[in-house]
Amino acid sequence: MKKIILLTAISFTLTGCMSLKTEMVNAKGDFKNCEATGGGLGLGAVVGVALAAASRSSCVTNQKSIGFLEVDSAGTLDINFSTQGDAVLTVSESNVKDILEGDRILEVDHNTVTTPEEFQSAAFGPIDKPVEIKLTRADLILEKTAGRTRIQKTKTATN
Repeated sequence: MKKIILLTAISFTLTGCMSLKTEMVNAKGDFKNCEATGGGLGLGAVVGVALAAASRSSCVTNQKSIGFLEVDSAGTLDINFSTQGDAVLTVSESNVKDILEGDRILEVDHNTVTTPEEFQSAAFGPIDKPVEIKLTRADLILEKTAGRTRIQKTKTATN
């Protein structure tokens, strides 16, 4: 009887299922889920879970190689621009400290930016890494350091 109870306990311990998920995002705001599940019965559970972990890890590595970051560690600068006719980005709205309406952004992390897309690409990165910004205000050239804000996934309406 003790052997049956012991074997039953061991089989429950080695039986299982696991779902691993890592949400990724790129500078354009595209989201990608790296998700894998695995499991099985007995020792198959160990193999299934290991295969799921390897599959998810491979997906994360592939996504990072094309510019994605894990959502929890990705950030950007919350700045909007007015229409630019002279290939200069003029700030229309900013939630970044010391960046004001009317400032003209020249560089982000030493990358010249002249379009919102270039700005978005240069501003995207690890949330814990500050961003260097070169801008003009009136007749002054200023250099600022700003922290990125966490990227929020926007909810889209469903039909």
